Amino acid sequence: MRSNGSDLASPRYTLARGPIGAGALGWELAGDVVASHRAFCPDDFDRDAEAAMDWAEGLIGARQDWHHRLVDGVHRWEASVLPHYDVPDVQTHGAVYRMSVQTDARGAVLVAYTRDAETGAVTRSLLRIDPAGVAYIRRRLTGV
Repeated sequence: MRSNGSDLASPRYTLARGPIGAGALGWELAGDVVASHRAFCPDDFDRDAEAAMDWAEGLIGARQDWHHRLVDGVHRWEASVLPHYDVPDVQTHGAVYRMSVQTDARGAVLVAYTRDAETGAVTRSLLRIDPAGVAYIRRRLTGV
């Protein structure tokens, strides 16, 4: 999950974009793991950020919940380990009969309504998509 939230009290990792080494543009990872890497896609900020988060997660060894901040003109992502989500004991098996997308400053929320084929019970599911995810979906839909 990658979002623009500011709800992390003490991030476990920080990923910052800026000059590294001899002034080359790149990424610095700080926290339990410390590393730096040249920019992955210097001409495409969204792709560069996604690639940097993937790189950082590879070094960390686990997916992270990244929160974007702009601090003194520097793009930073702060992370904590993603919470573990258990599959509920009761699941709705059926067809999605209604779906909508709602947007806000943090990206988009996909809302799907499913009707259980046997009982007729309705379940609402939410999926938050952060701005980088929205940009990725737009690129895929437009073929860019």
